[in-house]
Amino acid sequence: MDKKISNKTSYKNVLIVALDKYPPFRVDIIELYRRSKENGFHITWIMTEDSERKGEIQDEIGDFIVISAKGNFIVRYIRSMLIHINAIMLIFGGKYQLVQCRDTFLISPLYRAVSKIKGVPFIYWMSYPMELGYIYRAKYHFKNGDIPGAIIRFTIGYAGRIAMKYLTLRYSSHLFVQSDQMRMDVIEDGALNSKITVVPMGVASSRYIKEPIDYSIGGIRADEFVILYTGAIDAARQMHIPAKGIARFLVGFDKAIFVIIGSSTKKERDLIKSVFEEYRVEKRVVFKAHMELRELLKWVQRADVCIASYPNDSPMLRSATPTKLVEYIAMGSRVVANVHPDQSYVIEKTRGGILVDFTPDGFYEGLLSAHGTGRLTLEEQEFNASWIKFERDYENLSDIVYKKYDDLLVKKI
Repeated sequence: MDKKISNKTSYKNVLIVALDKYPPFRVDIIELYRRSKENGFHITWIMTEDSERKGEIQDEIGDFIVISAKGNFIVRYIRSMLIHINAIMLIFGGKYQLVQCRDTFLISPLYRAVSKIKGVPFIYWMSYPMELGYIYRAKYHFKNGDIPGAIIRFTIGYAGRIAMKYLTLRYSSHLFVQSDQMRMDVIEDGALNSKITVVPMGVASSRYIKEPIDYSIGGIRADEFVILYTGAIDAARQMHIPAKGIARFLVGFDKAIFVIIGSSTKKERDLIKSVFEEYRVEKRVVFKAHMELRELLKWVQRADVCIASYPNDSPMLRSATPTKLVEYIAMGSRVVANVHPDQSYVIEKTRGGILVDFTPDGFYEGLLSAHGTGRLTLEEQEFNASWIKFERDYENLSDIVYKKYDDLLVKKI
């Protein structure tokens, strides 16, 4: 799609109120909206400042109205309300042709009402069922004796549940969701199927560049069988479960090692270490901190098999489209992935993935199969790359978004 816009006044102005922090870093924001001006849209974002994070400002994805994180709760709340009031006045003044709320489940009914009065299409973007997340964390805090923290989270979660189910999902002009499973979930809560578009998490294929494999990367031996996991390790990921299967595999293959790249809490890291200590293979587990994408991809290429583990035991997790699996596949890796709505779909459509149960035995059996099969053939890698390019590349996914924006402007829903 090539819509070069030379006159700024010809842009269609979109306001996006996002729960994401400023400066934005999530790939599904930066890559989806990188070409917004080329497609005739000028985006204005409302985000809250992340006082602990410094990063490059992504000017190409639009302008930013930033809610400062400085001051106490009351000061921040008043500052936030003033910015939202000003945004609402601008909607009434006709500045924006589209209004979108992204995961801001409590304030979205207000923006929907204002958009309805003004006759402007209102979109809700659900990248994650945030209100359910609050309820889940409330149960965790309650279990650990933090009663005040649990009450606050229960209140926010159930208020958000009511707002989403009875106001936002039913009466938005359109909904963007992350997966087919999430589509089914919001339909169950009253949304119309005809008003839902699925935009999964994807990759920017142009950044996933293959280089000659460095078999001795990081000082490991060229003859070692490398099992790789990348990503955060936290309680929700339940990494101790696949770890038991991996540890069992290491016992039987003395040239195998397990590499973990990503952040983790001390509690979760110690839990993972204890699993491998139990099997007496802790010396063949390598922990590495988060690294730049190019360096990370070198490790992905070196790995003989990559682990895509993602629990499937809650509505929140079932509705996700885990990114790591498509990243591994984009790099031509063989993957052991557990059963999960989206992961099962991706494995079914591509070649070289092994689908297992989310159990120690499942991951152990998957690794045995991967070890016996070996690396993907060039033909398998090329097939997978073409599938990823067509179905999960952000260039194509962003076109879906811009087309839907245009459709909504024409229909004025």
